[in-house]
Amino acid sequence: LTKIIMGGGRTYVKAEEVLAGVGMQNFFQSPTPPTTQIMGNGQNSNGIFPSSKPEEWIALTPHGVHMRDHSDAETPWLPHSYTGYPSTNWGNDAFRAISYSTMAGNRASDQPKPRSTMSVGYTSFIFTKDQDVGDNQFFIKSPDHAMYFLPGCPNYEVGASSFDPRDCPRRNFKRGEFKFSLLGLASGTDLNSLNSAHPAAGTSPDTNPDMANVEKDFADYKTMIYRMTLDAGAMAADDGSLGAYARHLTTNQTLPFENIPVDKDLAGYALVFDGPKFGEISIELPPNYSVGRYTRDTSETVCQPNANMDNFQECTRDVTGFKDAPDSFPASMSKYVGAKVGSKGQDQQEIRRMAGAPELVVEEVNEMKITLKPAMCSGRPDTPNSLSDPWPGMPADCPWWYTRAVMHDGPVKWAVDCERGFCKDEATLCESGTCYHLDFHIDLGGLTEADRTLFGNPENDAATGLERGVFFLYDPTVDSNGKESFFEKYFMAIMIAAGTLVFLLIVFSCYCCFKKICCKKRCAGKGKGEEPIKPVGVADGYL
Repeated sequence: LTKIIMGGGRTYVKAEEVLAGVGMQNFFQSPTPPTTQIMGNGQNSNGIFPSSKPEEWIALTPHGVHMRDHSDAETPWLPHSYTGYPSTNWGNDAFRAISYSTMAGNRASDQPKPRSTMSVGYTSFIFTKDQDVGDNQFFIKSPDHAMYFLPGCPNYEVGASSFDPRDCPRRNFKRGEFKFSLLGLASGTDLNSLNSAHPAAGTSPDTNPDMANVEKDFADYKTMIYRMTLDAGAMAADDGSLGAYARHLTTNQTLPFENIPVDKDLAGYALVFDGPKFGEISIELPPNYSVGRYTRDTSETVCQPNANMDNFQECTRDVTGFKDAPDSFPASMSKYVGAKVGSKGQDQQEIRRMAGAPELVVEEVNEMKITLKPAMCSGRPDTPNSLSDPWPGMPADCPWWYTRAVMHDGPVKWAVDCERGFCKDEATLCESGTCYHLDFHIDLGGLTEADRTLFGNPENDAATGLERGVFFLYDPTVDSNGKESFFEKYFMAIMIAAGTLVFLLIVFSCYCCFKKICCKKRCAGKGKGEEPIKPVGVADGYL
């Protein structure tokens, strides 16, 4: 580990750095869920630029899924049990990516016909070259006993869909930009008591109190929230103050963070963090997200419930096709994460339906509501108090995975703490004044079926709980456009000037040499006899 103590009490820990222009990304793949630190000004610890010790960054960490009912009460949608969630990283000379999968609701391996379940795939990119991107590739457990690399298109405009006979529209990303994409897949035998086309199976809910926030009926809720924890502590000044504001992407209207109401819709804004030394890092929040329905044939999955998931490759299939990355997952990674299906030249839609994978067909593009509110989750004890009450009086803003205690052949310990040489509190902290919940609101609709949205009125699958469902896709961007150092800002100008100077020196040297030789010849021809010309640069001392 490379640890650098910074002002303000933050410690930089080098995990997996990717340098891209004046920006850099530091991946913490472990402990899960992964944390991504984004910094500007080439603040890499390898010392390529003068500012070689990272001092300012923001950190993004998946928090979890929350449901808001018709009376505005909010509850988390929790997984059936805590287990480590898989992640992987990949890329080439134009980008680096990390993909991570989690879930909410019933696990199919615990309940073969889940009443309600949702798989969430999170993929982040940093671009080391300018790059046009169409389909994104998501690594996702869906259902939890089978894993996939799935393609999904988050780039459609309002009114478009993937029914259109065309490829996914492409977005251009500049060197140094960072983005993350979200994919959520929801299904169940009793996911939605309002749907009349495919009614709920009517199975009895689990009455165990621990399952109260695991099994959900979409009909009871008007909004689903995907929450991320945004840690800006390393952007604060030495006195703890934070220069942060929201800027409208069209009008450039600005709102300081302290003046943003917690219900203010920030879709179409950029969140800007102005560090005291290296300048701005901004998160652009586009207003649109895509939704649709999917079907699948789970009899074709390569692993069935209760399979040995220790064999990562055996239960993973890649249905992204054979295009060059990032338009598909690299074939070279198959030996590490699972085999590609299909063959080169095969119809892409055919490949996407293979191995029991859900085929994602975008049907609508809707407007996302995005909100930001202050949060605090700090002071966790070094060890849990007990398995049943691990943190008495814990802050309400903590994510479920940070407060969960486990016991496996030893003493009670935190489910998420330190792993593979890295600790979660080294990757991110949630301290009062510099920590926020960044919430992405998915509209589910009203109290009647006629008032429900497409995503809020999913069809139930009474037979398996897995073979039909709904999904959403969303794709924001982070720009690490910090203050460039003099060297970085004028790099090309310096190189051009240096090259011109070298050229002029060469020309001047050749000219001087030419003049001296010609002068020697003229001198040798004068007087009563001719002297032989001495070799240039010997007795005469010429250079």
